[in-house]
Amino acid sequence: MAIVSPPPPDHATHPTTPLFPVPVPTLSTPLRNRNWEPTSNNVTAGASKSVSTLSAEIDQLKAEHAKARSDQKAKLQAQIDQLRARLEKRLEQNQARSKQAAEQLQAKVAALQKKAAQEKGDAKAAIEARITRLRDDYQSRQHV
Repeated sequence: MAIVSPPPPDHATHPTTPLFPVPVPTLSTPLRNRNWEPTSNNVTAGASKSVSTLSAEIDQLKAEHAKARSDQKAKLQAQIDQLRARLEKRLEQNQARSKQAAEQLQAKVAALQKKAAQEKGDAKAAIEARITRLRDDYQSRQHV
């Protein structure tokens, strides 16, 4: 004897039953992968954009705080403090990334200079050109 499940409720007779009981993912659903690591070399552009966004939010809340009544001021001040903490954290992360990038550049340059000291002629010139490209690339990424 087979177990038979009851038929699904008819939407016309049961209007409270949703057509889709489970949320349907769409393209507008944001991806929430918190483990994403940026792979491009242009990390600072997105970081500075988020810093400026947080700064703008803080400025907006300060303007609202100035206009608000006393009962709203405490709530707005708490939001300002929370955003300021997020901004400081983001700035610290940006500084850490910048420091790490500088240390990586110095390590690469030191290794290439050691290698260039052992080479002669065209090979040495190629390594020195690579060092110059690395430094130029680093400088261009710092000013984005």
